[in-house]
Amino acid sequence: MKQFLRYLLGRRTCCLLLVGGVILVGMSVKSTWESAVFLYRAQAVEGQVYDVVRKKFDAPWSPLLAGNFSWNAEAGYQPIVHFVLPNGRPCMRPLPDFNVNDYATGQQLRVLTLADDPESAREDAWKFLWGIPCIQFFGGIVCAIIGWFTAWPSFRRRPSSAAPRKRTRRRRAA
Repeated sequence: MKQFLRYLLGRRTCCLLLVGGVILVGMSVKSTWESAVFLYRAQAVEGQVYDVVRKKFDAPWSPLLAGNFSWNAEAGYQPIVHFVLPNGRPCMRPLPDFNVNDYATGQQLRVLTLADDPESAREDAWKFLWGIPCIQFFGGIVCAIIGWFTAWPSFRRRPSSAAPRKRTRRRRAA
């Protein structure tokens, strides 16, 4: 199986998989750290879905980036949530989720937000806090493992069939 993958992918591609996997794992560590810092600094407030608006996607991969796991969807439904910041100021903000069946007008939500930055508001849900780091981590591990097991054997030194010749110096006749 390893030889078939090495033949199919080639040596450079295997190395790129290995390096790309390591980079993805590093990005997941960074994303996990950012989510942990956000959770440490954020305050939870209760919010209510004010409206659910239809929004067209501009690229085929946009639904995946927005949390809607249907490939090539034309539009999604984004919730507009009304909540009161910890300092008492009311705020109305769209949340970054586009799944059509997740929200209904009037639904109560728990929203995490920073007191000084209402633009950073996120729904208190696992997929918004830890989803991207987990996808990056497991994708990076898979790429790194495939790259390692297919690229590493091609870098090991193979014994040659012919014995190396001994070099001798020729003396010049004077």
